[in-house]
Amino acid sequence: MSEPPAPEEEEDDDEEETNTAAMNQLAGMASASTPEPPAPEEEEDDDEEETNTAAMNQLAGMAPAELLALFAQFAMHHRAPSAATNQELIEMLEKKGELTSPAVIRAFLSVDRKTYCVGADDEDAYADRPYRSPQRIPNGTAVPRAIHLSAPGIYARCVEHLDLKPGLSFLNVGSGTGYLSAVVASLIGPHAIHHGIELRTSLVELSRTLAAERGLSSIVFHNRSFRAVDPKASMKFDRIWLGAASNAEERTLAAQLLKIGGLCVGPFECESGEQHLAKLERCGAHELLTPADRESELPIRLCWAGDVRVRQTRYLRVSFSPLLRELRELRDVAHDVLAEPHEPLVLRAPVWGSSVPAAFPPSFLHTAAILFLGVTRDLGAASNSASTAAEHAAAAAAASAFASQAAVAAVAAVTAEEP
Repeated sequence: MSEPPAPEEEEDDDEEETNTAAMNQLAGMASASTPEPPAPEEEEDDDEEETNTAAMNQLAGMAPAELLALFAQFAMHHRAPSAATNQELIEMLEKKGELTSPAVIRAFLSVDRKTYCVGADDEDAYADRPYRSPQRIPNGTAVPRAIHLSAPGIYARCVEHLDLKPGLSFLNVGSGTGYLSAVVASLIGPHAIHHGIELRTSLVELSRTLAAERGLSSIVFHNRSFRAVDPKASMKFDRIWLGAASNAEERTLAAQLLKIGGLCVGPFECESGEQHLAKLERCGAHELLTPADRESELPIRLCWAGDVRVRQTRYLRVSFSPLLRELRELRDVAHDVLAEPHEPLVLRAPVWGSSVPAAFPPSFLHTAAILFLGVTRDLGAASNSASTAAEHAAAAAAASAFASQAAVAAVAAVTAEEP
């Protein structure tokens, strides 16, 4: 009987989702068929038989199309071809039908996966399979532990399902090294509201560095747990990606963080313990299924996630590691995480004066610069006239109210953006 999988890190968008639960059980059945020394007790044989029976029962309950998809994934996982370059990898995903939208294809072409697969050679970086970093690369350089990216094909499907457009806000739960955030930024723009949540401190630091190198310093990466988010105090998002299997409580939290009409894609656990890659769309309390929903080949239903009504679309069975839910688990698995503080995590829109200027679009920065120059001009005029001390003080107060620290940053940002 195969051993249970080792504990995985929390919310990485890096879990090995191309294997389904049934595939794992098939692997266990295969290993069980290999001749081994006789077990010391008959009870172990009984457990093995129960595992095989459960796997057969699960397979028997699957529709023919699901079985074909299951074995196709199983074969793909073991024979995943490797490309020589990032462009060849994307072309391979196009041929497989996992990338279809021209904008999404351009976004994946613009981000070299190898940059985010630290320690990987070309064969590992450009293969359609998950990547987990070694402890050290051949030259002896230490690699941040727990770097783990999902298979490119899974990312491609999820980005296609998220229907990303310029200006949409995005939350990446389990942001890892920031690969998916970089791809998404190419679709929503560098000034869109963009947050990432990651437990491991080393990965948060790495993701910030890699984002800054791409001019994406406006992305805010939080070194916290998803379960620490306060949904009432936080802003609502247009799009959310969950990179680890979520239970009913975490599904509710994600739904509460969505705007009406917002989408969340990720692996969700059902009552039977199975996981499905699914899309949640937050909708009104009295919304009904449309004729198109009823005619869809995919299972679509309206349901409640806590107090939030969602339209749920299931795509395929998957097997992700779950979000870690206890501080003990976090310490056992991710040794470089910060101790979880008691204060809730509040996800906010950028605030003028405290957020980096890159978090705001050029039109806003130009407006701020014009206001700054206008106020300082009025202040200079008041200083040079025979005005009273009270008038001069009022002008100074007006200047400092809006244009003190932030406006100086805005002028610098606008100057830097000019050709």
